[in-house]
Amino acid sequence: MPNIQRSSKKLTPEQIRKLKVQAKQIDRDDAENIKTQGRAVFAHHEQLRGILHTLVAERKRQGLSLTDLAGRTGIAKSNLSRLENSENTTPGLDTLERYARAVGKTLRVELMDAA
Repeated sequence: MPNIQRSSKKLTPEQIRKLKVQAKQIDRDDAENIKTQGRAVFAHHEQLRGILHTLVAERKRQGLSLTDLAGRTGIAKSNLSRLENSENTTPGLDTLERYARAVGKTLRVELMDAA
């Protein structure tokens, strides 16, 4: 384990004040970028959840139980239940693809130039 040396240097009140000002400036500068990234992640999550909701509706329309779906996908019934019922769970593309195949659908992912 590396030997970590701690600094015993004491900061003056003026140095502390300057560091606080710098920290606030960094927060202001990065705030919009952080918000933009957060909105993009949330939108991605909502898009994947929307696909899942469509697949769940198709499963139910076909009269398939979670047990049926587990047999077709190889995904444990408990995991499928958690996936369908937890709004905080973001399904992966592999999971969505397996689910889609199990209900007779195809998942298509398209790569496009950024807007």
